[in-house]
Amino acid sequence: MELPVLDRLHQRTDLEVVTVALDRRGRDTVSRYAEQLKLNGLPIYLDPNGYVASLDRDNLRNAPFLLYGMPITYLITRSGRIVGYMPGAADWLAADAQPLLEYLRNA
Repeated sequence: MELPVLDRLHQRTDLEVVTVALDRRGRDTVSRYAEQLKLNGLPIYLDPNGYVASLDRDNLRNAPFLLYGMPITYLITRSGRIVGYMPGAADWLAADAQPLLEYLRNA
């Protein structure tokens, strides 16, 4: 489960970590899920209509983030440049991830 790892990353580092929920059932459903996972301050934005992230291969709304799988993590520099993405869950606190996170801090 990647969300608890992202929550800890958000708490422990100076990186900005945000999540986008595509759930169409609304904020209450997303909030309950976050409570079940005991998330503590991880920003969760709602995008039920796919304006930011799109599963649609044709991307009719011109969403900036295409979803090649779920979960998916996009890596974005402070200047807003997308430098990569990773479909699937990842342990962003693992030693293997630290060089990439350090790169993002300095990019």
